[in-house]
Amino acid sequence: MIAPLLTPLTPALAHHGEGPVWDRGLDKLLWVDMLAGRVMQTTVDGTTQAADIDDPVCAFIRPMTGGGHAVAGRDAILHVDLGDPLRPPTVLADLRLEPGVRSNDGAIAPDGGLYIGTMADDSAVGAGSVVHVRPDLSVHTVLSDTTVSNGTCVMSDSSVLFIDSPRRAVLRYRIASDGSWVEPEVAIDLGDWRGVPDGMCADAEGGVWIAHWDGSAVVHYDAAGVLDLALEVATPRPTSCALGGDDGRTLFVTTSAYELTAPDPLAGAVLTARVSVPGAPTAVASLGSPPA
Repeated sequence: MIAPLLTPLTPALAHHGEGPVWDRGLDKLLWVDMLAGRVMQTTVDGTTQAADIDDPVCAFIRPMTGGGHAVAGRDAILHVDLGDPLRPPTVLADLRLEPGVRSNDGAIAPDGGLYIGTMADDSAVGAGSVVHVRPDLSVHTVLSDTTVSNGTCVMSDSSVLFIDSPRRAVLRYRIASDGSWVEPEVAIDLGDWRGVPDGMCADAEGGVWIAHWDGSAVVHYDAAGVLDLALEVATPRPTSCALGGDDGRTLFVTTSAYELTAPDPLAGAVLTARVSVPGAPTAVASLGSPPA
């Protein structure tokens, strides 16, 4: 079922908007202008503040226990204080990535650490991976040989749903006792649905919303992996999505102008729609001890 267009919440404020998450403590949507190294904070009325993190990449941001936020920079996890934009970020963990490889997407792990999906700058096949920064700030590879690591959702049964965009499928992994992701199975076969699957978020019933890059849509699959709704996006490159707002039933969609060949007034805006099923509770990262 194709539904009407989403509604613009902001103008085109980013070049490559990505990584949205609803921060219940701040009552704001946090998202990033990824390749500008910039964090964005947006209220439900669209008012937005931007802060640079002094890193060439800002892949995603998540709230932390003890205060502040964890940001996935190009090749490190940073601690930032959004309440003090003049305070420089502090490196929490070096991801030890290969040259030419950067962070791209991620999620909070069941232990409070972070999963960070990576990719090569030139999207080389198999050059990416998923690493796990544990609460003690040690770094472990949990999945290798990915290409464009994208949407990552930890589900209520502690399985992980994951998109490696060129594979055009959502895979479900079991988390082994050593923390690695094992026993992959196809949870959702995206087939030839238009565009390329990008970022993803989960709802409280185990369904997922997937942004389709170059597909001008965000698509919902129920817990059984059945497509039941597609929302049109009035710009070709939606990148990711998050559920939030006062009741968790606002779907926020980030968009991008990256490599578009013609100007687009909504490329880089945040768009919204009201949906029937709220988001799953937003987790909070627990990584070492935030700087004093």
